[in-house]
Amino acid sequence: MADDNNPQPFDESPEAQQSEHQGDVVNGSEATPNEQLQEDQPQTETGEPAPITGVQAPESQPESTPADLQPKPKKRISRKTLYYMSFAIINITLLAASIYVMRAPIKHVQSAALPAQKASVTTSSVQETTATATKAAAEAVRSVHYVSDALKLEFDYPSDWRISSNPGNTYMTIQSAPFDTNKANGTTGKARAEITIYAKFPETTNDIADNSVISTDSEKLVYKSPTKVQRTETNLSLSRENSVSQSGVVTAGFVSSDLVYKTNQLVGSKNYRKTNPFIIFKIRGCDDLCDQVDDFTPIAVDTFKQLTAYTTAKDIISSMRFN
Repeated sequence: MADDNNPQPFDESPEAQQSEHQGDVVNGSEATPNEQLQEDQPQTETGEPAPITGVQAPESQPESTPADLQPKPKKRISRKTLYYMSFAIINITLLAASIYVMRAPIKHVQSAALPAQKASVTTSSVQETTATATKAAAEAVRSVHYVSDALKLEFDYPSDWRISSNPGNTYMTIQSAPFDTNKANGTTGKARAEITIYAKFPETTNDIADNSVISTDSEKLVYKSPTKVQRTETNLSLSRENSVSQSGVVTAGFVSSDLVYKTNQLVGSKNYRKTNPFIIFKIRGCDDLCDQVDDFTPIAVDTFKQLTAYTTAKDIISSMRFN
């Protein structure tokens, strides 16, 4: 029998370890420390364990529960997931707070500052629209170069004007697009500007005659690129027919070459017929479609000179080159 006060040493041999391990299994489960202690403890003759001196019995422990009956451990949320969830909640809270704070000033600005700003934007939009329309119109109208072998001249004219000539090529006409103008009688209507170039003075015309009256002093024009046989400058004289009693109006104008007139002089007071070629400029009234035109339309001198068609006509004449 073993000494109770001196426990025997463990057998380190494999057989001993296997035997010891097999002794730990009780009914399919490992033996508890108390059961192992009871097996190793000496027994009395009655079969009861003999008391052990010098060894303190371990505290009783509950028997182990089979693994399939043990409660499954709860899954824990990782620290990384908690960090991202906290970060998302903080950002959402800050965003909501920012939107709430920003909406109050916006309402105040709308009630006080936006009316003036709206007016400014409207004015700017109108200016931009007008500038765009003007630019588009300028790009749509291009300069066209025309050469007439019959009349021995060439010139530039805008593409929205049109050119026609008679079968014998003794004259040609350059006519503008229709436009609105104020007439001398106070009415407003459609009209066309018209430049007629004759090889020589037309005896059949009534636009310019000896008894025509000069409406205003002659205006000097400088040719842009004259030829060697051409003057460097000329004069444009405005007049009215003698049948028109109202003074200060214009019914037609003509290129008077080196002849300079003064207001109320008679056209016939100078030798105007010598000018070759002979060029007449006038404004002719027309219907809404401008299919039919009047012989002439009296227009006040100041109004006449402010017409865009008058400025364009002077540009066309200034670009002429005579060969």
